[in-house]
Amino acid sequence: MGIFGKIALFGGLVAAGGVGYYLYKQSVLAQSICYNILTLTYLGGEQGVTTFSAAVEFNNYAEFPIDLVDYNIDAFVDNAYVAKIQSDKSYVLPAKGKKVIDFVAQADTSSALSQIVVSGLEQLFQKQESYFKLKGTATIKVGIVKIKNYPIDMVWSAKELVSGVKNGDGCPAIV
Repeated sequence: MGIFGKIALFGGLVAAGGVGYYLYKQSVLAQSICYNILTLTYLGGEQGVTTFSAAVEFNNYAEFPIDLVDYNIDAFVDNAYVAKIQSDKSYVLPAKGKKVIDFVAQADTSSALSQIVVSGLEQLFQKQESYFKLKGTATIKVGIVKIKNYPIDMVWSAKELVSGVKNGDGCPAIV
């Protein structure tokens, strides 16, 4: 192998290493997001469907923007389906910045209401803790990397959810 072949091989290895490092750094920074549920708002209901929204503030600690391209999430109370949260509207979480996004959910009024009442009674009389769960997927884009079907799987106790919204538990400052 001649000198030009060795230079080309070395250059190719350096380029592959650089791309690998870039992709790794992008994936780590995509996970450096903190969120805070600010408000839960009842938006009304009609024809058996109730609509409400949750204003969520996201803090992006990465040095570049993160795009939330779309999401499709189911909401559960004590493992019973109560609402669908989905959108194909794109949002940009600014680099080293904050963004408030209103997530709008639609619920079958009768099934959601009955599940919330049952959970409330269980908590009151049987001292059982109720849980709220979000499960689904989102598409996010960080730099040139786009991750489809990024799993969303979060669980809060009723106490955690209510106290978090009421107290406004915060994220660390963006430096």
